Amino acid sequence: LSIPGALVMSLSGGLLFGPVEGGLAAIAGVTSGASLMYLAARSAFGDLLRRLVPESDLRSRLEAAVRRDAFAVLLTLRLMPAAPIVMVNLIAGFVRVPFGTYLAATLIGVAPATFLYAWVGSGLNRLVADGSVPDPARLLDWRLYIPLTGLALLSGASLMWRWRRASLPKAASSSNPPLH
Repeated sequence: LSIPGALVMSLSGGLLFGPVEGGLAAIAGVTSGASLMYLAARSAFGDLLRRLVPESDLRSRLEAAVRRDAFAVLLTLRLMPAAPIVMVNLIAGFVRVPFGTYLAATLIGVAPATFLYAWVGSGLNRLVADGSVPDPARLLDWRLYIPLTGLALLSGASLMWRWRRASLPKAASSSNPPLH
């Protein structure tokens, strides 16, 4: 539901259940919460939400981009760990992106980062594994570098994708019909 602490929940899921089960649980939670926000924004309740979300240049640009190519924009925003997730959920509902398009982009887009966060969380158990006071030096364990490197690459890949799409000639990008 876009509440603060989603990252902590993904890390905790990995710590408690391991990277696969914790990641799947976190994906289910993220997707369910995001879908509820989307459905609220798409319903009559959306008019009230629209009045509460301040008009801004970011909001206007997101709405226009989503109208042009819903799946690609939503997927790109979902792959960016620092994207304004609340705004993405609300705007997708405001512009009435088809639910199937929204759900597919959300599931595919949140999965990589969520699994990586759960993987990091599963590695945190080494900090307290023997029941002693947590030793911060254990954070230097090489097994934590793999998912952290994955998160860095994912962030870079989403920026590269955005740069690549922006650099395409206008004729090529306008030949793709909108997906909504």
